[in-house]
Amino acid sequence: MTTFKSRFFYLISLVTTISFGLLSRKISNIPLWIGDSLWAVAVYLGFRLFFTKIKPEATALISLGVSFIVEFSQLVNWAPLDTIRTTTLGHLFLGQGFLISDLIAYIWGVFLIFSLDKMAHRKGIKDF
Repeated sequence: MTTFKSRFFYLISLVTTISFGLLSRKISNIPLWIGDSLWAVAVYLGFRLFFTKIKPEATALISLGVSFIVEFSQLVNWAPLDTIRTTTLGHLFLGQGFLISDLIAYIWGVFLIFSLDKMAHRKGIKDF
């Protein structure tokens, strides 16, 4: 796939993932870990969108690193960061309240999207 096509595909996938993630928070029957997993999937897709030359393995590690850093940052009580978290976008990007279960959801989400990306590569599709 050309870079334009792969970027377009990742953009559509990212927007779809974000939409489902936001929707998962509005429907009470959907477990919270689904939204957390989709958050990590969105991080992965965002990196694939902007860094198309990076291998999926590196993207998975970077995505997990970013997700874990954001989650562990929730243990820090720093006034400017807490102020950002009170905004809608700040809450969506940085979350609120550290949970180990979120780390597990991130691992699951990145593993899922990484596996799909690798399967697409094995089948001869250049990009997911």
